[in-house]
Amino acid sequence: MRELVDRLGSPVVLCGHSYGGAVITEAAAGPHPAVHELVYLTAAVPGPGDSMVSLMRAAATHDADAESEGVTFRDDGLAVFDRKAARRALFNDCEPERAEDGLRRLRPMSRAGADQPVSHAPWTQLPSVYVRGSEDRMPEALAPGFLRRTTRVVELPTGHCPNWSRPELVARLLADRAWSTPSESS
Repeated sequence: MRELVDRLGSPVVLCGHSYGGAVITEAAAGPHPAVHELVYLTAAVPGPGDSMVSLMRAAATHDADAESEGVTFRDDGLAVFDRKAARRALFNDCEPERAEDGLRRLRPMSRAGADQPVSHAPWTQLPSVYVRGSEDRMPEALAPGFLRRTTRVVELPTGHCPNWSRPELVARLLADRAWSTPSESS
């Protein structure tokens, strides 16, 4: 992803949802002159040395607890979200048909990258926005400090997957962020 970021023209706004917060954090570690802002969409905001596993441990979330939350860890290293738990946690703010469509699209998740720590915290040098869903049932579950790590907090009337339940709000927010980010030609 870093090579792609380096080929893009300025300004670039990187957005990551949920675990994708770790992805954009690592991708923006650079410097990458084109990257002007990070948007954490109900996402993890890891610091240097943090991994998703370490954040979960810090929040006292263990595999046994996750199982009671509807997550099963299989022997092949994949995690599977129970339909009822996924409906409650991910799609609680969706119309029934939209929630069912989301549930049909869920696939087992690999935990392979979850223990890899991020190397830098570009949110300490770049403007960043934390998008919090007011109906999110997992708000800042891994680290309540996420809100303090970003430059700005925006709240949307959504659950954990606003990109699924209210894509128009997310598109508008990202367009606004892109338009308000200064380009190098200005």
